Amino acid sequence: MKTMKNYMKYLVGFFAITAMLLTGCDKNEPGANGPSVTWTDTDGTTTYDFSKRYKSDEVEILVKATTKNAFTGFTVDIISASLTNEVLQPFGLGTHLDLVNPGATATALETFGFVTGTGITSSASVSFNISGMMTMLSAFPGDCDFKLTVTDGDGTTVKTVKLNVVAPK
Repeated sequence: MKTMKNYMKYLVGFFAITAMLLTGCDKNEPGANGPSVTWTDTDGTTTYDFSKRYKSDEVEILVKATTKNAFTGFTVDIISASLTNEVLQPFGLGTHLDLVNPGATATALETFGFVTGTGITSSASVSFNISGMMTMLSAFPGDCDFKLTVTDGDGTTVKTVKLNVVAPK
């Protein structure tokens, strides 16, 4: 049970980070339409397309969100048949994660390494490398989407990281 709990902590962290960093515009610069969000591999040589679904064992996830002023909102919605509120609640999480106003989920999110609250609103750029969480995510095979909604003074950007989670071999 302890191993599963640790596994879930990393999984939840993956979801929150993914949401924080993957929402945004398709452009690389923040601007009039809201924050910019990019998804690349860890060395920055491959940029992934938010409109495509990728196999979880074939991608790395380094996400970066950038704003010209300050983030005012950052949420992640987990859309998955296997990662439900019932699965996530014992770990202090749910399928809707608010990183700016995390409430009762703050401790769980921070345990997984996510920045919350003023750590987001006081930053113009936030980056996360969650590639290492793919192994944990493999315990929940099937399609799993992370809908990221990121807001700043210029607008709101919505992006979805679409994964087909592959079970361990």
